[in-house]
Amino acid sequence: MGNLFFIMAEKTKNQERRAKTENEQFAEEIAILQQLPGYYDQARPIFQKALDQAREQGLRNEYTQALETYFIQTYYNECDLFRSVADAFNNAPLPDSAEIVAVYIAEGKAKPDAIKAAREELKAYREELNEKTKQAKEIAIPYCTTGIKAAKHYGIKNSQVNQLYKLLGILDPNNPLLR
Repeated sequence: MGNLFFIMAEKTKNQERRAKTENEQFAEEIAILQQLPGYYDQARPIFQKALDQAREQGLRNEYTQALETYFIQTYYNECDLFRSVADAFNNAPLPDSAEIVAVYIAEGKAKPDAIKAAREELKAYREELNEKTKQAKEIAIPYCTTGIKAAKHYGIKNSQVNQLYKLLGILDPNNPLLR
C-alpha cells in the first residue's frame, strides 16, 4: 500500500510541464513540488507499521529489508524535496530590470529615479528569494535528522541512510548528527 503513494509521488513529480516562460516554469516547479510531501507522509506510517509488525514477529528477510529501505526513503525523499525547493528559489529568475524601469518611467518617474527604484525592488525580491531558500532548508533538515534517528532506532544501515547523512551534510554541515 505504501508503494502506491511512492508511485503517485513519482507520477506527480515527473508529470509533463506546460509552462513556456522562465517565470511560469519556476511557478510550475514549485507547485508540483508542494504536492509531494503528502504522499510521503502517507506512505511513512504504512511502512513503519509493517516494519514494527515484522520486528515484533522476529522476521528478518528481503521483505523486511525492503520495508526498511522504503521507510528511510520517505525521509530522504522529503528532505531532498525541500532541498529542491530551496534550490528552485535560489535559482529563480529575476524580473527584467529594464521592464521595471519602463513601468516606473511610465508612471512618471525620472529615469535615474526609476533605475534606483528598480534596483531596490530587485534587491528586495532577491532577499525574499533568499529567505524562501532558507525556510525550505530549515524544513528539509528535520526530515534528514528524523530519518537518521529512525534508522538508528531500528538499526537500519543501508544506502538510503548514507544518502540522508550526505544530504544533511549539504544542508547543515555543522549538524551534531554528523559527528
